[in-house]
Amino acid sequence: MVDAGRMAWRRIALLALVVGLAGCGALPDPPPPRPAPAPEVRGTERQGELKAATFRAAAAAEAARLARLRAAIRKARASETVGGALRLALLTGHISPATHARLTREYTDARWAVSRLTGTRAYELGTVLASVDSLAARHLLSPGRLRPAFLILHRNTQFWTHAPFPAAAQRTTFGRDPAVFQYYPGNGMQLQPLASWARPTGWPASAGRTAPAAAAAPAARSPSCAARSTGCSTSPPPRGDFLAWEYYFSWGGGTPPWISGMTQATAVSALARASRALDVPRWRRAAHRALGSFTTPPPLGVDGGDHFLMYSFSPTLRVFNGELQAVSGIGQFAGLYPQDRLAGRLFRRGERTARGMIPASDTGTWSLYSSRRTRGDARLPPADRRLLRRHVPRDAAPRPTAPRTIASRATSASRRGSRSPRCAGSARTARRPCASRSRRSRRSPCRYSTPTAWS
Repeated sequence: MVDAGRMAWRRIALLALVVGLAGCGALPDPPPPRPAPAPEVRGTERQGELKAATFRAAAAAEAARLARLRAAIRKARASETVGGALRLALLTGHISPATHARLTREYTDARWAVSRLTGTRAYELGTVLASVDSLAARHLLSPGRLRPAFLILHRNTQFWTHAPFPAAAQRTTFGRDPAVFQYYPGNGMQLQPLASWARPTGWPASAGRTAPAAAAAPAARSPSCAARSTGCSTSPPPRGDFLAWEYYFSWGGGTPPWISGMTQATAVSALARASRALDVPRWRRAAHRALGSFTTPPPLGVDGGDHFLMYSFSPTLRVFNGELQAVSGIGQFAGLYPQDRLAGRLFRRGERTARGMIPASDTGTWSLYSSRRTRGDARLPPADRRLLRRHVPRDAAPRPTAPRTIASRATSASRRGSRSPRCAGSARTARRPCASRSRRSRRSPCRYSTPTAWS
């Protein structure tokens, strides 16, 4: 019995040992998973309220921003300073922040240069600076005029602080910039659109259409020609609903900005020729937009009724060579682009007036400058005018001319009017020495004075 009891206890101990060894090193059972939270139930009406609140907040912020912008634009528009004009252009998106910073720096440099210069240099640069200030004070310094106005200001600051003192009517350019500047005593170095456009007017107009013109096409397609036309054609600001190349200084009773019919026509002719030679349609469109100046009455345009004005500020002045140049420039555009009806209509109107104007301005020796002078050219010095009155009576009628075309009349009149003789002689002596009876006259040729082109 004792042995049986011991065996039972041994079995029980062995079984416990086996169970203990089997459970050693086992991982504990993982905790039961947490139940997922119940999804939040949102009604449709609640979601719409949240979206509407977000939209209202964004709209309110945008409205506040636009209100501040409109207030700043009104303040800048009412300003009479150059800084206000620049800020207006910046707020309305016409110039970038980088351009605004550059123009502000150029204006500050000009004021600093005026304070450092002395004498005539300070006066000339101060006149240009005052002209820009005057445009801003009269609310005429629009975003479209910022580029030419600040170009003039920058070039004057550059010129009067570094360059030698110029002679009266001296013309110059700056580096590779094709714009021509001319010195007008008392007005500084001013942008001269007529001289700038006179440089590319000799381009071949029919490049690529005929065999002779094809040989000239490579010259017309040179980079300098393209840069010249691009620099000129992108400069003008819109004046009303047309493009105009304006003058930004006071002259002859006119206050800036004013325009010249002669300049407008020269630009139209050059743009038309460049567009045909280089095959750039946008230059033709720019030339067509510039024709609007000949359909707009003064002081905004140069439409004089049956003729084209030389200056927009002087509707009573008739300058013969200026009117002929206007008709010629429009005629070249109409000849290159016959489909442009406006150009054809303007040329026919101007040609009718020119046919009667050329004989009236022809004295038989040279042509008159304008209708305001009874006899003689307005550009002649006093000594030459006295000599002119001595040899040409005041009541002398113009020599009758045979019926000719307008081209031949204009050519002969321009040959007589381009130079004013200082000794009494016929038009045929313009290219050879005077055949005077005096021995001294036989030894010295005739002297001619070429009038300065102020337009």
